[in-house]
Amino acid sequence: MQFKIKNTKISISFTFFALIIILISLNKTEFLYSTIFFAILHEVGHLLALKHFKIQIEEFKISLFGGNIKLLNNNKAKYYQTAIISFCGPLVNIFFFVLFYILNIFCRNKITNEIFIINLVLATFNLLPFYNFDGGKILSSILLIFLEERTVNNIVTITSFMILIPFSYLAIHIFTLDFKNFYLLIASLLMLLTIIFKK
Repeated sequence: MQFKIKNTKISISFTFFALIIILISLNKTEFLYSTIFFAILHEVGHLLALKHFKIQIEEFKISLFGGNIKLLNNNKAKYYQTAIISFCGPLVNIFFFVLFYILNIFCRNKITNEIFIINLVLATFNLLPFYNFDGGKILSSILLIFLEERTVNNIVTITSFMILIPFSYLAIHIFTLDFKNFYLLIASLLMLLTIIFKK
């Protein structure tokens, strides 16, 4: 599905819709809806940072591999800008984590507890120094100041595999304990596909 907001093309892949439908059909809980909502706010954080730096976007694509922003040809973010833009997504989740953590102290209930956990997980997961995650982009941006692009790509790829192996083991272990907890297993599969297809 494609549509335009001003001059920016928004693309949402069919596979992304299919994944969301499957997840909702398997687990019809408010937890999943809240996760999707705060994941969208995460992407808004990136878009606001781009607007702050006055960097124009050609296309914003949402797929199985997350949100991907394509800049116009005459727009190129500097290394420090790329690092800040990448951090602004998790920063949104950190803000809501702190906010709902404090709220949960004073008015402990299921909703505030779930929301601060969701945002903690989203922030931590996205800040992993993994290929094409926000953490990976931040790492790449910092390393590119000192090293050649090819060397940086090799470092990030090796780092990604070092993260993927224990993460996949943990996902399989949790899934074997409770077949309803399959989210980490899906995440590890998507992480593997991210490295293979360089998405």
